[in-house]
Amino acid sequence: MRYFLIASILVVVVASVFLSVAMMSIPDGSLLGFNTQWLQETNFRDYLFPGLILFLIVGFPSLSALYANIIMHSKRFNWSVFAGIAICIESIIQGIYIKELFWMNTLMLFIGLMIIVTAFQLRGKTMI
Repeated sequence: MRYFLIASILVVVVASVFLSVAMMSIPDGSLLGFNTQWLQETNFRDYLFPGLILFLIVGFPSLSALYANIIMHSKRFNWSVFAGIAICIESIIQGIYIKELFWMNTLMLFIGLMIIVTAFQLRGKTMI
C-alpha cells in the first residue's frame, strides 16, 4: 500500500506540475486545448493565475508529500492527507466553475480520496 500511495501522489505531482507550467507559459490555454471562454464566470482573463494557484495549492503540497513519503518522514501521512484534501477541494472548485472539464475533475477527486484513504490506512498500521 505504501507504493500505491507514492504512485498516486506521483501521478498528481506530474499532472499538476505539467499543467501549471503549461498554463503559465502560454496563458491563453492553446497549449492544452483550453478555451478562455471557460473563464467567463470567473475573475480570470487567462490561465496565468489559475496555473500559479494550481501549483501552489496542489503541486507544492503533493511534491512535499511525495518527498516525505520517500524519505519515510514521521509526518508523511499527515502531508499525504493534506495533499489529498487540497486535491479534492481544488477539483470541486474547478468543477463548479469549469464544467467542460468534468471528467478530469472527477478523476482528480477520486485520486485525492484514494490518497486520503490510503494515508489513513497506512497511518493506522504504523500506530499498531
